[in-house]
Amino acid sequence: MASGDILVYMNTLSIPQPMDNRTRMRELCALAGSQGEAARLIAKQTSRPCSLNAVKSWTCDPETSRARTCHDWAVEALEKALNKLNKAA
Repeated sequence: MASGDILVYMNTLSIPQPMDNRTRMRELCALAGSQGEAARLIAKQTSRPCSLNAVKSWTCDPETSRARTCHDWAVEALEKALNKLNKAA
């Protein structure tokens, strides 16, 4: 195989990229059943208020004016809450 062939082959490989918080939060909201339920679970897990609007701003298109950064703590809280639900079931 010539070096040019190797470069072409390497460019066709799909290397998975780490998932960003916005995408992960969208997936977790789907697992929770809704964005509203996700907000409720985050609030319960953190013992802090979490509104539906906050979750919507974390999961919407990042180009929109309502978009906000989805922080690690929010994703981690929802993951923990969902894991608790799965263990209880």
